Amino acid sequence: MSKRKAMQSLVNLEKALDRLEDALRVDEMNSLYIDGTIQRFEFSLELYWKTLKRLLAEEGIETKTPREALKQAYKVLVD
Repeated sequence: MSKRKAMQSLVNLEKALDRLEDALRVDEMNSLYIDGTIQRFEFSLELYWKTLKRLLAEEGIETKTPREALKQAYKVLVD
């Protein structure tokens, strides 16, 4: 995995989190708004773990699942 792809993943994650934050600022409560916000959350969460996976791969740590990526990222931070 290249550093360029890892950096692009971070940029994409930042954009997704900004869009989620925008959705959370809206005071309107209707089912379409709620569904859209949930979709943005799911998309952000998916990008988050895949970004972790790429960053861990840069460190030589291979992960296959979101749970494994989170555990390994925590282990890297603690150690």
